[in-house]
Amino acid sequence: MNDLLDMTDDQLNEFIKDGTDKVVSSVSASYNTLITRHANTAIQKLTTLCNNAIEKYASDPAVNMADEVTKGLDDRQSRR
Repeated sequence: MNDLLDMTDDQLNEFIKDGTDKVVSSVSASYNTLITRHANTAIQKLTTLCNNAIEKYASDPAVNMADEVTKGLDDRQSRR
C-alpha cells in the first residue's frame, strides 16, 4: 500500500493503465474462446442437420432440403 502512496501521478496513471490493459486482454481472450466454442457447436449442428436432410430426402425431389434444415434449426431454437 505504501508503494502506491509513494507513486507520482504519472506512475499511478501508468499503473492503472497497465492493470486495465491486462483486464481487457484477459476478458477479450475469454470472450473469443467462448464465441469460438459456440460457433463450432453451431457449425456442427448445422452440418448434422444438412447430412440428415440429405440422407432422408435425397431420393425425394419433392422435398426442399433447405426447408427441412431450417425446420430443424427452428425446432432446436424453440427447445431452449
